[in-house]
Amino acid sequence: MNLSRLFELLESEINKDFTKSKVLDYMSPNEMIKHLDLEIKDKPGGETAFYNSIEKYLTGSVDTAHPLFSNQLWAGRNYPALISEFITSLRNTSVYTYETAPAATIIESYMIDMLCKKMGFENGDGTFLTGSSNANLISLLVARNTKFPEIKSKGLSCQPNLCFFVSEHSHYSFEKAANVLGFGEENVIKVKADSDHRMIPSELELSIKEAIENGKKPFYVCGTAGTTELGAFDPLTELQNVARKYDLWFHTDGAWGGALIFSNTHKHLLNGIENSDSISWDAHKLMGIPLICSVILLKDSSQLLPAVCEQTSDYLFHEHEFDDLDLGKKSIQCGRRVDSLKLWLSFKYYGMRGYEERIDKMVSLASYLTKKIKSNPYFELLAKTTYCNVNFRFNPNKELNLDKLNKINLFAREEMYKEGIALFNYCYIDEKLSIRFILANPDVNHSELDHILDTFYQKCIKQI
Repeated sequence: MNLSRLFELLESEINKDFTKSKVLDYMSPNEMIKHLDLEIKDKPGGETAFYNSIEKYLTGSVDTAHPLFSNQLWAGRNYPALISEFITSLRNTSVYTYETAPAATIIESYMIDMLCKKMGFENGDGTFLTGSSNANLISLLVARNTKFPEIKSKGLSCQPNLCFFVSEHSHYSFEKAANVLGFGEENVIKVKADSDHRMIPSELELSIKEAIENGKKPFYVCGTAGTTELGAFDPLTELQNVARKYDLWFHTDGAWGGALIFSNTHKHLLNGIENSDSISWDAHKLMGIPLICSVILLKDSSQLLPAVCEQTSDYLFHEHEFDDLDLGKKSIQCGRRVDSLKLWLSFKYYGMRGYEERIDKMVSLASYLTKKIKSNPYFELLAKTTYCNVNFRFNPNKELNLDKLNKINLFAREEMYKEGIALFNYCYIDEKLSIRFILANPDVNHSELDHILDTFYQKCIKQI
C-alpha cells in the first residue's frame, strides 16, 4: 500500500487552521449513514475506497483537538502519544509475557513504579487497563479478595452482605462494578456531600454505623479526587481516618484530578492520597494521551497478583528466570495493548516540567474563565471553581422561572453544537441546568474563551 496519501492527509489534518474550521460538521443520524456510504461490497474497493472512507470518517467526526471543544474531561492533541499509537500498532504485541513484549514489559514496569512513587507508594504495584471504570472495579476486587480471600474460591455466599461507600457525586462506574462483582447496586451506599460536592466525613461514619446496624458488612470506602461535574476533591485524610477506624479499604478515584500530582502549585488538593490503599488514574484526560491510557495503583505490592489471578495457562506463561515480568498474571485481561508506551514517550518528550506547565496552564485558564463569568451580570457561576471544571449559566436576573432558564441555556448550547461553533457539555446542579465547561486543551487561549462566552450570550439573549 502506498502510504504517501495517508501521510499527506494526516499532515493536512494536523496543520489545519482552526480559525477557519469547525468543531464538527453536524449531520443527523440519517444524514451520517448516507455520508459514510456504509455498504461493504463483494468487489474490493482498493485504495480509492479506503482513503475515501477515511476522509468521510474524519469529516463526520467531532474534532476533539479543536480549541473550541470542551465537552469531555479530555481535549487537544499530544503528538508524541499520537505517533506512539502508530508504533504500538506497527509491532502489534500484547503485554502479557516478557517473551512476546520485552520492551513493552520493561516500559510498563518502569511507568507503574514511577507513578506509584509519585503518588507516595514506595512499595506499590499496579497495571494499565481499559479506563478508570475498570480501575475502580479492580480496586473493589482486590479489596474484597484481600479482606476475604475465601471469596475467591467459594464465592460471595460465604460472607454476609458486603457493602461499600462512595460519595453521592461519585462516578457511575461503581454501580456497574457492584453489578459485575455480585454485590448488587443496593449495596453501593451513597454518602451525603456538602454544597461544594465534597463527601462529609461525619456522614460517612453515620452511613457505616447504619449499615452495620442493618446487618451489612462494610469493607470499602472511595474518596473522589476531581468529580465529573464540579471537579471537587473529597477531604481524603478525614475520610481515611473514618475508614481506618472501621478497618475499611480506602480507594481514591483520581481518574480526573490525579494529574495534579505533577503540579507543585496544585498538588495540595491531593493531600492524603499517599495514604490510600489504591488509586485509579486516567492519563488520557488532562495529560492529553489518546484514549485509552489508565492505571490502577496499589500501595501494597503483594496484593494485586493473588487477588486477580494466580491460575494461569502453561501455553502462555512458562517458568523462566524473568517470569516475574510476565505482567499478564496481574490483569483480568489476556490480550492487552501497550498503552504505557504513549505515556512514556510523552514524558520523554515533554519532561516532568513540561507536564507541570501544561497542568498549571489549564487550571489558570479555568480561573480566567471563572473571572470573566463573574464580571458579566448576565452570567451566573453555579459552583465554586476548584480545578478545570467551570459551571455557569446565562441568567439575566429577570423574572424567568427555572424551566425557562434551563430551556434558554440548553437551546443556546445545542445551537452552537449543531452549527459546529463549539462543543461543551452540561449537567444539573440543584435542578438548574449548568453549562459544564472543561479546560483540558493546552492550545486554548483567552480570546477563544472570550469568543465562546460572547457567542453563547448572543444565542441566549435572542430567546428572551
